[in-house]
Amino acid sequence: MAGKYAFSVNGDQYLGAFDSRDEALRKGMERASGMAMPPQTLYVGRRVPANPQAGGHARAVLANMIARSRELSDSAAGYLSHLSPQQVDDLDAAIEYAVLGWLSKQELMPTFFTIEAISEHPVPSPSKRDDAGDNGEVQDLGSVEYPSSLGS
Repeated sequence: MAGKYAFSVNGDQYLGAFDSRDEALRKGMERASGMAMPPQTLYVGRRVPANPQAGGHARAVLANMIARSRELSDSAAGYLSHLSPQQVDDLDAAIEYAVLGWLSKQELMPTFFTIEAISEHPVPSPSKRDDAGDNGEVQDLGSVEYPSSLGS
């Protein structure tokens, strides 16, 4: 989803996954022009895929393993107590890889996203011709020439 863009007519709910900011803007303007009450501003932002939160679990897994081991034996007191930061990082990478693989295989990867790099674009107001309905309002006053003297 990297490099995708979406538009919003209210600044909160973003729609679409377009390949460029210009394409999202064009589609957003089409949507706005078809609305009964078009917004004054259209928002376009870059979609950022959600973080599946698959990393950063090594310390919690190790703590759980240590606690479970100590429940089984008093001699497990030193189990996994002298790990280097690199060893913890290696385990974290392996856990993240496994969790991402599982999420993908089960089709559980997040489908939500956040929006960043938002730009605002004014929406042109509808033309007067579009507004002029059969509402009885005078649209064009015109002009009339009167004689300079009234029949003297």
